[in-house]
Amino acid sequence: MTAIHKKSKGSSQAPDLEVTYNVTGSLCHILSEGHDFWAREKLHPGLHAELLSKIESTVMSWKLTTERWINYRSLRPLIGLLEQTSLEPQIHLWSVDDTPPL
Repeated sequence: MTAIHKKSKGSSQAPDLEVTYNVTGSLCHILSEGHDFWAREKLHPGLHAELLSKIESTVMSWKLTTERWINYRSLRPLIGLLEQTSLEPQIHLWSVDDTPPL
């Protein structure tokens, strides 16, 4: 398991940050299935755009200076999203925000 330090102790933002991090991550992976998946499953096309907008506004609302711990079994899912150059920029935004600082 890989742990990346990103959690602040005592921060009022920490619980909300963890929830929004997990929700946006799950949505990014669902959205990465692409427009063909959404059409085949007869999902509302406007929902796709709405979710991308919400992902962007959520990620942009995070304070970059907030420290938190995120445990990963593998970084492969994040790297996989970054390697897919055809994905919407909002999905890459979430993926990049989760990479460890150098």
